[in-house]
Amino acid sequence: MLEDADATTRANIQRSFAKELFNHTWDLMEKTDRAPSDDAQMLHEAHASRYHWGEVGTPVNVSRGEWQVSRVNALLKFGDAALFHARQCFETCGSEGAADWDLPFAHEALARAYAALGDRQQFAYHHKLARELGSHIANERQRAWLEECLVTEPWWGMNTNSQLPTFHAAYPIGATDISRLPVKTLGPAVAFYTNVFAFNVKEQSERRAIIQRDDAEIGLEVNDLDPEQASCYFSVTNIDALYTELNVAKLQPSSIAVQTHNDEQYRVFFAQDPYGVCFCFGEPLVSLDIASRPGQ
Repeated sequence: MLEDADATTRANIQRSFAKELFNHTWDLMEKTDRAPSDDAQMLHEAHASRYHWGEVGTPVNVSRGEWQVSRVNALLKFGDAALFHARQCFETCGSEGAADWDLPFAHEALARAYAALGDRQQFAYHHKLARELGSHIANERQRAWLEECLVTEPWWGMNTNSQLPTFHAAYPIGATDISRLPVKTLGPAVAFYTNVFAFNVKEQSERRAIIQRDDAEIGLEVNDLDPEQASCYFSVTNIDALYTELNVAKLQPSSIAVQTHNDEQYRVFFAQDPYGVCFCFGEPLVSLDIASRPGQ
């Protein structure tokens, strides 16, 4: 059928298939008395919908298709597959045209996948982050839908006890002016810091932006400075959760190590932004509650 149609007709047919399969997968997901044959059909249809979106859809369609495939696998407690597709969703949820609820739902998918795998620490981190980010969704209906998803079973007996990392302050390292951290292009840099580092934009002009996370504030600027010569230190709480956050974002942070500064010990790790700016994240060792430390 598709082979005999012209390109436009094929694309329309595939788009129709993608929507129909996506919607019917939802019907099966919400079915309370699914038989094993329903489970198999639900899984196949989710993958088929994602395939067709990959052929004719936008990156946002693909991301949401990955979310549904992850959800179906999590429902069936196929944890590894659910995590694989949740990560695919997370990596593409910031594509052009994404809504303000795509990133919170990506974290919801990661939380559910980790729940299916029995990983309480990773589950709690992503579940709480999904709720935190979801509180900023502008559309009340979408915000309520996320809240409903965050309590809709199965969560495999998990809870939400882990805490989000907190940024207390930002300090320059060396001669760096942290109000003018150099970037090559402002738009992509702001998108990176908001999507990966979870900063909020406080002010923005054509060549400069002031961004903030909790009590830490830095500035990004298109200038002639060398990004690889710029360094910044962030004082944080719950450094393990932050390490997990940046690891999931594939920022490739260094291992957490203990360093001494002014006779005080700190747990620290390092990471770079895409332009080469180096960041050090630190938390006083004495403030750490060892019993609640997330695993690596």
